[in-house]
Amino acid sequence: MRIVASFRLHLVCANCLEKREQYLGITEGDDAPMDIDDLMESGVLAATPFQCKACEGIIGELVGITQMPCNAAA
Repeated sequence: MRIVASFRLHLVCANCLEKREQYLGITEGDDAPMDIDDLMESGVLAATPFQCKACEGIIGELVGITQMPCNAAA
């Protein structure tokens, strides 16, 4: 499937408080979020897993989102 939107998620690990970035590529679909507002309103963020590389914590606090060009998601 083709990626139609991509985002950089800015997160802070709830366990060790390390700042992390995670890339999220959105594949084409009828209700695919195309911008940050759509992403916030969709259920995609709730279904996106997080695991800290430093402490292996699984709870991350979302502190920001940057929309990226689609070809930068890889």
